[in-house]
Amino acid sequence: MVNTNPNDLDAVYWLGQTYIELEDVPAAKSLYEKTLATNGNAPIVLVGMGHVELYENKKDSSTPAFRNCPYDDLA
Repeated sequence: MVNTNPNDLDAVYWLGQTYIELEDVPAAKSLYEKTLATNGNAPIVLVGMGHVELYENKKDSSTPAFRNCPYDDLA
């Protein structure tokens, strides 16, 4: 799905989550970074990137990824 429609942000998010589940965090990170390069404020992809940063033990940088999500009620 992502190959035929890379702008399907839900599909991108879930593919990244699948990579994480398969313990391929670098693949998830690459996917999210590539998507954010063209869709920089995509909320669901920001959440996915925050998830990657948590796996990389980058708590300080993951928090802004979640906080920059426009649907964050904690901001």
